[in-house]
Amino acid sequence: MKKGYSLVELLVSLSIIAIILAIATININLVYRRLSRESQITNVVEQVYYLLSEARKRGFIDDNIVFIKYQNRKFEAFIDKNGDGVQDTGTTFYISVTVPSNIAVRINNYAVSSLSDFYTLDGIFAKKTGNSSGIPIFNFSNSNMTIDFTIDEVAKRIQIINSYPKIVESF
Repeated sequence: MKKGYSLVELLVSLSIIAIILAIATININLVYRRLSRESQITNVVEQVYYLLSEARKRGFIDDNIVFIKYQNRKFEAFIDKNGDGVQDTGTTFYISVTVPSNIAVRINNYAVSSLSDFYTLDGIFAKKTGNSSGIPIFNFSNSNMTIDFTIDEVAKRIQIINSYPKIVESF
């Protein structure tokens, strides 16, 4: 009676283990990359959601008009009562979110590089359409809009319905 394993049995066992480890390593690497992208996009989406929510809230306070812009891969929000696109002096409210270059941004299903006419007043999102005697004129069509963020196959959306922003995981 023999005790132990033959060399062939050991080599076959080690080959099977090596194949299983190779398959597992590839899958772990794919999962790691996907989770990394999901984490990055979730971080940006949550920051932009906070910016929109806080801008909306500030629109309620003291009849503020809050300007929200997207330019050079950066979302910014600040008080701009005269609608000139410049932060009013003496105001401290300012939020900015930088979007990494690997994240694509689409607003209402259009790839955009800037958004410069987006405001909140009295908590309602609006588009500035012009000025009349130095007073900004607004159209409230932006009370409903979408902002999509994508990296490869990972996508998240901020959907604004009746001026209420919410994060949509899959769309």
